[in-house]
Amino acid sequence: MLLDMPYFMTNEEWYIKSEEKGMYLLTEKAPKEAQESYKEFYEALYNSQNYSDKFEIKNINDYIYRPTQKN
Repeated sequence: MLLDMPYFMTNEEWYIKSEEKGMYLLTEKAPKEAQESYKEFYEALYNSQNYSDKFEIKNINDYIYRPTQKN
């Protein structure tokens, strides 16, 4: 099955690939529409995999990349 590109991926400034987490993370530049697209994408992806627990993103802020600031 061929899927359309999720809206959050239409702008490279809105996401990064996290090698550590093995998934994409949003950047702080991602607008509300991109955040909703991200949530829909990952919930649909994980829930289509027949996991026993339903995957749900409850707090989108947990999926926004914030680089650690060095003092």
